[in-house]
Amino acid sequence: YLDGEWKNNADSMELKSVTGRIVLEYYAKSVNIVAGGSGKVSVAEDDRTQVARGADVGQDGTFTVDGQRLYNLASHRSYGDHRLVMDISGEGFQIYTFTFG
Repeated sequence: YLDGEWKNNADSMELKSVTGRIVLEYYAKSVNIVAGGSGKVSVAEDDRTQVARGADVGQDGTFTVDGQRLYNLASHRSYGDHRLVMDISGEGFQIYTFTFG
């Protein structure tokens, strides 16, 4: 689910407002995104500050998109149902895809 003003490009979704939100429900051990542009992203999972932080998420539950690449958001020991919420600050943030492990 997307919240905020987004532009549907041919290969990505681009945040056009200053802030936006992405909510993703998934079943996997890990979740990654391919993102580009710029922006600061706050990640929460299962209605709390991210517990199973991925390699790119800091202790404070945030990461900065500083170029186009793969970002690891969550890493769990086993498969499970989860709800990931990304609060984004930064017009021009682009998300290309999610990948799962």
